[in-house]
Amino acid sequence: MFLGILSATGHARAEGSGAEPPARVQLKYSGGPGCPSEAAFSREVKARIRRAVLWVDGDPARHITVRAELRGGRARGSLEIIEPSAEPTLRDFDAETCSEVASALALVVALALDPNARTEPLPPEPEAPPAERAAPAAASAPPKKDERAVRALRFSAGPAVTVSRNYAPVALVAPGLNFGARYESESLFAPALELTPLFGKTGRLGPDAPDATFSWLMARLDVCPLTLRASDLVRLMPCVTSELGELTVSGKKDALYPVSTPQHRFWADLGLSAKIRLVSDPLFVELGLSLLHGITEDTFELSAPEQKVYGGDQFNWLPSGMLALGVEL
Repeated sequence: MFLGILSATGHARAEGSGAEPPARVQLKYSGGPGCPSEAAFSREVKARIRRAVLWVDGDPARHITVRAELRGGRARGSLEIIEPSAEPTLRDFDAETCSEVASALALVVALALDPNARTEPLPPEPEAPPAERAAPAAASAPPKKDERAVRALRFSAGPAVTVSRNYAPVALVAPGLNFGARYESESLFAPALELTPLFGKTGRLGPDAPDATFSWLMARLDVCPLTLRASDLVRLMPCVTSELGELTVSGKKDALYPVSTPQHRFWADLGLSAKIRLVSDPLFVELGLSLLHGITEDTFELSAPEQKVYGGDQFNWLPSGMLALGVEL
């Protein structure tokens, strides 16, 4: 059947009185791993045919489908040619390599389109100029990695100070050290963890309380799961904040009342914070505002005469602010 198609095509060309219009052909090629590409197969077919062919994607006069693959250690290929006025032509090929199968299929396709197609071995593809051969090597060179991107986990340290209300009758000012660990990421999920030990005492680091001295020794923990990048220099971080530590209250020695035994009380609170970090790598400045809820509540009194110093429902909500400076490694 395939030889009959070739004879009919040759006869039409011999008796034609004028130039034939270009044949409309749709060629589809599918090559498996280790087989020539579609572009290489198409180049070989076009290099063999001598007549004009119009390659189209739709409404072709001929529809040619070619498949090549490696299967079971052998290369196999198939060819199907569908024409409007003839029975479909099917051919199968088997060879050692997929290149041999693809070349055989390309030759059959070329002869089906042009009986006078070139059947001799084709010359090898010309080598690319040296400059073109060097280009892929330059393009394949790995890009330089950003040093900050390599250090996905970064650590920081620096001084910090907080100003807090409702821990004592007056605001408590407490200095401390801020230690942090942060996961470097361009996405929204860039978690950070900060631990800040703090110490404050009324009358020394902040305002003096009227009837007693309040000392505050605590550790503040901030867990910030997200980082919003307002710009390259500004980052916004919502955080969950908790404080654990000890609050100590004692009567004043110079007061009119006898000195009471110092009272030591465990302290804990939990709440939310919002942080703004200004970054100029490796330095940063961080400002945080918090609203915490006191988990523990104590009332402090002088024993003689009996006098309430501080306590009650004032301990429920604790607004505070924190300023931290540091370096990030």
